[in-house]
Amino acid sequence: MCVDSNNDEKDVRKLLKQHSGGFLFGSLSSIYHENTKRFHLGADDGVNERRGRVHMYDLAVKVINFKEYPRFNQIKLSTSFKAKHVINLGWTPTSELGATAISLDTLSELLYYAAGLRGQGTASYRPYYSIGSRYPLEIYPIILKGLDVEAGIYHYNVKRHTLELLERGDFTAQLAECVEAPEDIGNACLIILVTAVFNRSELLFGDRGYRYVLLEAGYLAQNFFITAASLGLTCLFINEFIDDALNTLLDLDGVQESVVDVLVLGGKKAGMFNSLRGILGTRGKGD
Repeated sequence: MCVDSNNDEKDVRKLLKQHSGGFLFGSLSSIYHENTKRFHLGADDGVNERRGRVHMYDLAVKVINFKEYPRFNQIKLSTSFKAKHVINLGWTPTSELGATAISLDTLSELLYYAAGLRGQGTASYRPYYSIGSRYPLEIYPIILKGLDVEAGIYHYNVKRHTLELLERGDFTAQLAECVEAPEDIGNACLIILVTAVFNRSELLFGDRGYRYVLLEAGYLAQNFFITAASLGLTCLFINEFIDDALNTLLDLDGVQESVVDVLVLGGKKAGMFNSLRGILGTRGKGD
């Protein structure tokens, strides 16, 4: 069941008023934005001071973080793909999904090309930009319609390129309750929940690290969009969702780690590839 968080927000705003002499300076987002601005790019911007302060955590800062579920069943994903895909720049952004089921091979390619690990050890990296190479994001594929892989909630272990099965089952109905457009969930074969472990960035960048986390989530989402197109899939971005309901689904506390992106993937519909201009415009129905 989804939870209405309006009361929680009102409580926070009330506390802010109490601590600001009874006057609330704009919205919660504007207060955060104002208080995480940089006013200098030199030694006075606060970042250098924080970097000096974390020297005792130097090893932790240098280590690339990976999340794993070692007690859960592992599904090894392939990196031996049959063909190289060419991105179809004539793909028109759309708000409609075609019916399809996803294969394990297709899911392997999607995850590897959008987010998979390259290189080894401290020289490893991922195919999207991460400020400070902190890599605060985690990926949870939820398979709704699978050809040769069962429905359920998975975690993508980027270090080992495996899927970790967290819970079997059809979660279509639960997910549909938590997003603005439930019809998209009903037509999808795959949902990707992107979460952020905020401390990975905030350890180095302080409160401003939260901004960097959200930027990175956008970079990763675009990777999924482009990779999905090259595989003949449609990828939609869901902007409105109930944060805590999705966090509960993944057994997250919503504070140290929380959902920041919801991607919905399905098949392509006829007539979606006729216009090059569509990729440059706003999302709408295909020609």
